Amino acid sequence: MACSGVPEIKVTYFHFAGRAESIRLALYINGVTFTDDRFTREEWPKIKPTTPFGQVPTMTIDGKQYAQTGSLLRYAGRITGMHPSDPIKALPIEMICDAFDDVFAALRPLLSESDRQKKKELTEEFLSEALPRIMSAIDKLVGQDDPKFCCGNSLSIADLIAFNMLVWLKSGKIDHVPKDCTDQFRNLARVFETVRSHPKVIEWRSKHQTL
Repeated sequence: MACSGVPEIKVTYFHFAGRAESIRLALYINGVTFTDDRFTREEWPKIKPTTPFGQVPTMTIDGKQYAQTGSLLRYAGRITGMHPSDPIKALPIEMICDAFDDVFAALRPLLSESDRQKKKELTEEFLSEALPRIMSAIDKLVGQDDPKFCCGNSLSIADLIAFNMLVWLKSGKIDHVPKDCTDQFRNLARVFETVRSHPKVIEWRSKHQTL
């Protein structure tokens, strides 16, 4: 549920899903009105110097700009009830979110590599080492309270992070990464299905680019 008194919010990111999608979904699922400010890759050089760290997503709240994906997602979670104020309840959610950041960090070198052979080697290393190591650890943690959710018994920002990472990994859009690369992680697969089948998520994805 969205809280009353939510300020004017604008989320700025590229025209695709990417790192902003969990933030967008947290707001949209809970009925928080926000401006979905999207731009093309060609427009990025003009926008980059206007951001706090030369990165997106950013969030503008009542005219003031903020940055860093995790911080913005936690804010979105707190104003929608998807991230608890109790630090003990928030801790496992943040732990899982940070672990998915480790997955993204492991992906970054192969995504930025331009040499095709080196990219293939980096991808093979990711698939044989980093992916199973990190994802297996996450998979053991999720669903301990309710198998449908990462933590607790309702949707949290951890579920949205998990969903969007799996959408990306399963997409077939990352060179040399097979669509079934996450199939072995059964607990995460249940969380993925919970989010994928949510009516508001279906509604959002029917209107927007999903990768």
